Amino acid sequence: MAAKRGDSFTLIELLVVVAIIAALAAMLLPALRNARESAKRAACASNLRQIGWAVHMYADDWNGWLPDETGNNSYFAYGGVPGMCGLWNRPLNKYVGASNEVWRCPSDAGYLPWGPPYDKCVFLGYGASYCYLPHGNYNPGYSDPCCSSDWGRNGHKLAEFVKSTEAFLFGDASSLCYHTMVPGNNPDYWLWHTKAAPVRANICFMDGHVAFIEIKNAGSWPGFTWFGR
Repeated sequence: MAAKRGDSFTLIELLVVVAIIAALAAMLLPALRNARESAKRAACASNLRQIGWAVHMYADDWNGWLPDETGNNSYFAYGGVPGMCGLWNRPLNKYVGASNEVWRCPSDAGYLPWGPPYDKCVFLGYGASYCYLPHGNYNPGYSDPCCSSDWGRNGHKLAEFVKSTEAFLFGDASSLCYHTMVPGNNPDYWLWHTKAAPVRANICFMDGHVAFIEIKNAGSWPGFTWFGR
């Protein structure tokens, strides 16, 4: 007489179930990773919108003038925490509330050539993941008929930037991936939101809107400009 099978799974059936689960995981994990990266990118964009509003509120308080009171040339000194490098006088902090996390990009993966702690997280070193480009000499050699070589923000009012929808205001540090002011710069070190070139970064423009754009190896290109006047 044949033995009754019972309710248990056979080894083959278990292997089939395991194989199905593995196949489903292989399909779902990339989607989950993409969803996680999208959430980080959205949080980063939200931070930059708040920073953009902070600049506009600062300008309202200072008769239209853009931030220019940090006492140093650091492009990370306008908001955030002291970090490893000090930089205490950060004029935008009072406009973004008590949370320092607004200055930290969730995808901040640092910049390797700067060494610890910057190689792991720019925020840990400078106290901010986002940069503000106050001086024209931060992009040496670049000029435009509208404003010669002086496209900086210091000493200028917000209203002077007539191309406000195109003019860079604040952005991920990864937007510096081609800037000659960064020694040993290499776009492959700036893959915060992207896993391979070309580098894409969140940018807050002078009018306050934020866009996720590809950073190109040029001072300006159609639809984007570093000067905006």
